[in-house]
Amino acid sequence: MYKLTIILLSLIAGTAFSASSNNVLRNTELNILQLMVDTREQQRANPEQSLACFDYYLKVLDDHNEEYRLGFAACLDEADDKRSNVDAATQPERDEIEQSAKTSCEALNVCAKLVGSVDYFSCFSSTGKESTESMYEISANAGESLAKVREEYRVIESAEYRCTNATERVYVEKTYKTNQELQSCLRGESSVPTTAAPPEVSTSNPETTPAP
Repeated sequence: MYKLTIILLSLIAGTAFSASSNNVLRNTELNILQLMVDTREQQRANPEQSLACFDYYLKVLDDHNEEYRLGFAACLDEADDKRSNVDAATQPERDEIEQSAKTSCEALNVCAKLVGSVDYFSCFSSTGKESTESMYEISANAGESLAKVREEYRVIESAEYRCTNATERVYVEKTYKTNQELQSCLRGESSVPTTAAPPEVSTSNPETTPAP
């Protein structure tokens, strides 16, 4: 039983970091611990069988965990890439807005350098009006771009949710099946799976029985 405890502690240690940020992996650990409690009588009755069961199925569960981590991370990475593409596609609109704002600021700076009061106030009067129109256009264009980007982000987030949800569903179904098989193995209802060698294929000609 000492070796069995070491195996279980190794599984928990291997998944603890991810489980701290993901309840799905944590649930797998808790299910294993609960299964240990539920089958403790069978483990005491047949420790060698129990050890073999855990040794096999914990590796299977570990493979499920790794597959889930990679799949979940792939969903997040894909969504991040799409958001980055959306941001990159807005560069022309950004350049236009920044150039318009820069032009307005430069025009006002020219007015600020005038010495004569008539020229000074006249410049700000006309340029200020033009700048107001420019600022309104900047605000309108930015608002339209914002609405477009928000909608594209919403579509990306929806796809990201579907991807992570599908990954989680596959993981839960696989771990549930594996837990059921582990429980059956611990109760002595099934044996530990083994990888059977593929049957040999004869390359010689089959013997024929001569016709009577």
